[in-house]
Amino acid sequence: MAENSGGMIAKFLGSPIRVNFAILLIGLILLIFYCAVHSFPPSYVINFHGLSLGGQFLHAMSILAKELGFAALVAVTLNFSIEGFNRGRHNKEKVELLDAFHEAQDRQRRLLIEESDARHLVHIKGLNEKIFQVVYERNIPEEIFREVESQLLRGKFIRCESSYQYTIEKLNDSFVKLHVRHVYSIKNISPNRELHELVVGFDVIKDMASFYKVIKLKVAAAETSCPVPVISDKNEDHEWWQVSLTADVDPESTIQCEFEYERVSTLKGKEVICTLLPSKQLKLQVIDPQGAFSMRAMALHPRAELNQCSSTGSVCYQWQIDGALFPGQGILFDWVPSERAGKREPERAVAALLTSAGDAAKLASTESDGE
Repeated sequence: MAENSGGMIAKFLGSPIRVNFAILLIGLILLIFYCAVHSFPPSYVINFHGLSLGGQFLHAMSILAKELGFAALVAVTLNFSIEGFNRGRHNKEKVELLDAFHEAQDRQRRLLIEESDARHLVHIKGLNEKIFQVVYERNIPEEIFREVESQLLRGKFIRCESSYQYTIEKLNDSFVKLHVRHVYSIKNISPNRELHELVVGFDVIKDMASFYKVIKLKVAAAETSCPVPVISDKNEDHEWWQVSLTADVDPESTIQCEFEYERVSTLKGKEVICTLLPSKQLKLQVIDPQGAFSMRAMALHPRAELNQCSSTGSVCYQWQIDGALFPGQGILFDWVPSERAGKREPERAVAALLTSAGDAAKLASTESDGE
């Protein structure tokens, strides 16, 4: 029972509002006592259980009650005003302290996160450097791994399909004209929207500039017919022509690209086709409509080229590297004038003479019949 009473008193005293209300109530009671005593003249006597209390004594007590009552009112007023001020200042200090604490907490959290991220990156970097060694039990030199990482692991695009078509025609005893068409598709394997730029450049012999022409350039929906090349470099005999076209590619999206142009090369020449992007495969077709050249090709790749020519005397040659190609890998093909082309020239001349002689005989016969 005593514990319950003590708990109630402690709870009561722990509330400033309740204590102030009690002081105010006591003050009001004392003031009411003062007013009640002063409403009667001081000549009366009150008997209370054998005690005689004179009016003078009660009047003196009432004055004390008045002072105590006013003191209680003043105390309550000061308590409420000071408590309100202190409460506001306390709340302000509490908010400032909490803000400073939260800021320090956030700063500490950011530092911990940055340190954790740095350690995580160092850990991942270490794993990347050792991945081939761990998986394949090979100690790959750092220079080679850096190249593999930059060109393959961190690449933004890959080529899904890539096919070249060359048409070669003899111009004179020194030069041939090459008609080149390249069609390929690329896929954006990065998580962001990336810009793909198709750039075509080639060396131009000034004296034969009329045989050079850019026919078409296409990247996704963007297409340019007969674009005007930009001369990026030149000397007395040569110029370097270049054209380009760009398009944005969404993540995981595939677009098709195409370019087509004509240029001049030597009568005995070679072409090296190398990919600048990781590619799934490479196809090459060379058309010799005049049948004037002998062709051969060689893969610049550990995997040999597949020869898909129908015959050695065909005017259409086809090769393919059936497998992935890394940047810098590709195929080389060359051509030389064919011996069978020289043999066919007399045959064609004789056939032309025989045809002309036959036509002349038919014409003479017709004229004779007419006469």
